Amino acid sequence: MNRRLLQWAVLLALASVVLWGVVTGDATGDPALAVAERLACPVCDGESVAASQTDVARAMLERIRALQADGLSNDEVVGWFVARYGPEIDLQPPRDLGGILLRAVPVVALGIGIGVVARLRRASSAHRDPSERPPDRPAAEPSRLPTRTLAGIGVVAIALIAAAFGLGQFLQPRAQGTPVSGEIVAPVDLASITDGTLAATIAAFARDPDVPRSQLNGMRLALAERYFEAGNYRDAATVFRDVLDAEPTAPQASEALGRLGWILWVNDEVDAAESAFERATEVFAGNGEARFFHAVMLLDLGREHEAIPLLEALVDDPSVPEGLVGEIEAMLAAARAAT
Repeated sequence: MNRRLLQWAVLLALASVVLWGVVTGDATGDPALAVAERLACPVCDGESVAASQTDVARAMLERIRALQADGLSNDEVVGWFVARYGPEIDLQPPRDLGGILLRAVPVVALGIGIGVVARLRRASSAHRDPSERPPDRPAAEPSRLPTRTLAGIGVVAIALIAAAFGLGQFLQPRAQGTPVSGEIVAPVDLASITDGTLAATIAAFARDPDVPRSQLNGMRLALAERYFEAGNYRDAATVFRDVLDAEPTAPQASEALGRLGWILWVNDEVDAAESAFERATEVFAGNGEARFFHAVMLLDLGREHEAIPLLEALVDDPSVPEGLVGEIEAMLAAARAAT
């Protein structure tokens, strides 16, 4: 290969690695969206706040903007959410060996690029026109070393590009439902399926080992929510327990426990209900619904002093729908007045 073409090929390869690092470092100019991409949507399976279209995600994005307006840095904003939802909400690549390599690839590429430029300058100086060479310096012997060196650097550059792409693919958070994650997303709208059909579909999928457990539990939760909203607590409780027995994700387990706790409370099983509420928030700190159910139960039992901290946390919870904040504040005021 012509040496000049080889030089340009190596430099372009290295430049592509550096550009990859710049682009993946901050894919958006919006500082709020940059933080939202680092945060997991607490009511979604595998989606970031930036990618989700749920009301909870939109409320969290507005909270991010408000915190940034108050002068908090991106890391401080993420820390604010981690303190309330737990460390699993932070989707940033881990600070382990893989995460370090992911950040180091562009830096290594830049260093190699500087070395290439310096080597080329020395090679150019060694083979420049004899009339420009000092009279006391002998002519340089022709050498193939620069070409071999460039070829070796080209191989390293290609390896860096492959490593950069591979690390970027495997370390970044993946939304479920993508071919890489292995999840299967049903193209059918569950709202168009009757309860009986959905229950039969779940039963059939449960016998298929190739169906991901998280997808199956998502369908179970959709069915249980229907039963729950319709007041069919017996069937809802059965499905919620099926979720808990089927290797649920933390948000799925928390949702099942929180709603199961409410069913237990309605059936006057106070101790079991309280245990379920506490476990729901232990499993996933971002479950505001479980905290709300727990607070309602405590107020009904006359335990206002225990309900107050739960209500105070809900007022500052970005996942709470805006229309419910006023009701929570009224409950908090009444609880404080009663103590």
